[in-house]
Amino acid sequence: MIVEWVPCQPTSDFLPNKEFLKDKDGRHFHAGWYYRTHTDGTKTRRNWLTYSPSLNKIFCLDCILLGRKTAKAWVKDGFSHWKNMGIAVINHETTNAHIEASLKIKLRESVLPLIPSLEVNRKSSVALNREIVKQLIDITVFLGRHCLPLRGHRERWTDQLKGNFKDLVLLLSEHSPALASHVSTLKLKGRKDTSFISWDRQNLLIESVSEYISQFTNCSI
Repeated sequence: MIVEWVPCQPTSDFLPNKEFLKDKDGRHFHAGWYYRTHTDGTKTRRNWLTYSPSLNKIFCLDCILLGRKTAKAWVKDGFSHWKNMGIAVINHETTNAHIEASLKIKLRESVLPLIPSLEVNRKSSVALNREIVKQLIDITVFLGRHCLPLRGHRERWTDQLKGNFKDLVLLLSEHSPALASHVSTLKLKGRKDTSFISWDRQNLLIESVSEYISQFTNCSI
C-alpha cells in the first residue's frame, strides 16, 4: 500500500470561530503564507508548510519526512512566532537541509506512480512463466511415459528435426500463446534471454518430475 502525505493547510473558514488562534499579542497565522509570491507577482503553493490548528503552530512536512539536520522548530517543536513569520519561512525554505528534503520528496512523487505498474508487470511475468513451465512439464511427462528421448543430435532453430522435446514445444506453441511468446523471444534474442527449453532446463525438468514421482510412490506404499 502506498501512503500519500499531504500538508494540513486549512483556511479560517474551516476553523472554530472562523479564525486562526491568536497569541498573547493578538497576532495569528495567515492563510496567505501557504503561498510564496515571486517577483513577477505569480504565486506558488508551499506544499511543505503544514499548520496544526490544535497546536497553533506550523511545521515543515518535507523536513519531517526526509529532512536531515533540520532545526527542531520546523520538525518537532513547531514554529509560532507570527511577528517574524515572513522572514522565518523564507529563511527556512532556502536552507540546504530543506532544499535537500524537498528534492527527495519530488523524486519520490515522480517514482511512486510507477510502482503499481511495475508490480502489475511483475505479476504478469510470473503468471506467464508459470504457464510456460506447466506446459513444459506436460511435454516432459509425455515423452517419459512413451520412453522417448528428449534431445536430438542437432537442435538449432534452422534444423529440420530439433529433438522430440524442442519439436513438441514448437508444435504446442502453435496453439499456446504463452509458449509462442517464449519461442519468439528466444529466436529473436537467443542466449541473451532466459531459456526454459535449454539442455540445463530440460535436465531440471526431468529431475523435478522424477523427484515428484518418487515422492508420490513412497507415499502410496
